[in-house]
Amino acid sequence: MEAALSMLLGNTAIAVAILHRRRQGLIASPFRLTPRRRLA
Repeated sequence: MEAALSMLLGNTAIAVAILHRRRQGLIASPFRLTPRRRLA
């Protein structure tokens, strides 16, 4: 149970970090993230 919980917290932290980077990237260079958004 602890392992699953720690994995969940780790995954959410990574997801939040990725989203934060994407938001900064959108402000800096929107052209880079548009193809990624289309694929995702």
